[in-house]
Amino acid sequence: MICKFPLSLIFNFEQIHLANHHLKMLDEIIKLSKTNKIDKLVIISTQRKNSKKGLSENRAIEVKKYLKKNYFNTNKYEIVLKEGNEDKIFFKVEEKPN
Repeated sequence: MICKFPLSLIFNFEQIHLANHHLKMLDEIIKLSKTNKIDKLVIISTQRKNSKKGLSENRAIEVKKYLKKNYFNTNKYEIVLKEGNEDKIFFKVEEKPN
């Protein structure tokens, strides 16, 4: 089963650092991972066309570092970078079959 996780991280224009409200959302993903229900997490990072090159990737790296620091199994995720209308990261979760 693949579902869109109901969390997304919206960034201010040209910002890459995680704010406190971002960390609270990431903590929800970490909690879910500890229930052992996540088979794979896809981190999808978008940036506007006119943004500095590499912002999308750097945001995804910040998310990855936070997850890893908080013992999320980082072997079970994939990062996808896309161009979009917002500076945003959202998640897709592949759940383990019952």
